[in-house]
Amino acid sequence: MLPFWSFSVTSRLDVFLSIDHLPAELLSKAVHPLLGKVADMNFLQSVAFVGSLSRTAELKHQSVQRLAAHLNNVEPALRGRLAELAAEIARESPDAKEVPAAEVPEVARRPEPAAAN
Repeated sequence: MLPFWSFSVTSRLDVFLSIDHLPAELLSKAVHPLLGKVADMNFLQSVAFVGSLSRTAELKHQSVQRLAAHLNNVEPALRGRLAELAAEIARESPDAKEVPAAEVPEVARRPEPAAAN
């Protein structure tokens, strides 16, 4: 059996649209090539992001854990799960390595507001 990191993921996006209003149907047929290209590009970029995040979790799981801590608009349980998954991916990856804290760059964050006098 192959280890989990040797698997490849394939994906496919199919879109089916049914419009019963003739003018809207004609408009959708006219702009379909443009919308299809935009949807394809968004899908490719999303998949590339997930792949990059996975690879980062393998090599620098501390960075992904730090990122999870800074996702303020995400529920705490989901942030915690992301941090757990990053650690799990790192444990299972043959390329994982511990990065000293001094070598891991800080996550970009907004400057703290100045204290009022």
